[in-house]
Amino acid sequence: MFKKPVYFYNLNIKFLMWVIAGLVLFVILFLKIAVTIRILKRTKDPAFYTLNYFGKKVYEKGIVRPSEFITIILSMPFFLLVGSYFVARLINMIRLGAF
Repeated sequence: MFKKPVYFYNLNIKFLMWVIAGLVLFVILFLKIAVTIRILKRTKDPAFYTLNYFGKKVYEKGIVRPSEFITIILSMPFFLLVGSYFVARLINMIRLGAF
């Protein structure tokens, strides 16, 4: 980098930021899907629900763990910000014919 700064000057920072935003977006999306699948599996487990008088399921308190709840709530702003940046740049690249 110090010997040939031309490589640094030729770097396309907008494209690099778009790629990083896409990677972060898909990592957060995978995390959210994994947590949701774990919760859905627990809804099927009879240890986490009881049947009321009318035969409907009444879920127990521990079906969603606090760590999963905090993970989903705290990842939401990052997911929205990174996702909106990724989609906006994608639309802009498609409109300008970069692809």
